Amino acid sequence: MSGRVRTAVDRVSGGDAVPAWATVVVGVLLLALVAVTWAWRHAGADERAERDALAVARQRAAQITTYDHTTFERDVRWARSGATASFRREYAQANAAIGAAAKRLRASATGRVTGAAATAKDPDHVTVLLFVDQTLTRTGRGQQVQENRVRIDMVHRDGRWLVDDVRLS
Repeated sequence: MSGRVRTAVDRVSGGDAVPAWATVVVGVLLLALVAVTWAWRHAGADERAERDALAVARQRAAQITTYDHTTFERDVRWARSGATASFRREYAQANAAIGAAAKRLRASATGRVTGAAATAKDPDHVTVLLFVDQTLTRTGRGQQVQENRVRIDMVHRDGRWLVDDVRLS
């Protein structure tokens, strides 16, 4: 032996020691592989979240902007199971005034989503921007179409996408 200490690997393999730089390269490659795998899985989860939340948000936007003075209570019932507790309270408060006005004016509205896009903050939180045409009808007044931009924050809880916040503009 030429003055060199043999490692356990040398004794078992009978070969020379692995150079330190090779160990570093293998370590860096392993870390890169882990990072790429994590990013790929995370990106896939965000894309699924965007797709799934977008489908539910499109339905909810139409429901939020659709009502009839004769069926108002039934029209807003979706929020019982389709919204977070905090949004349910907000929505109920806003609908007290809207429902009273709709009945007084004998009004109805129909919402139609004309475009939408979603952005995931993470796999459980997605913001959806929707363009909604709302046709308002009042007895004796005819129809009026309003073009609305609706932003809905969706959260994934217990396997379902729920409305957490809505902003109209």
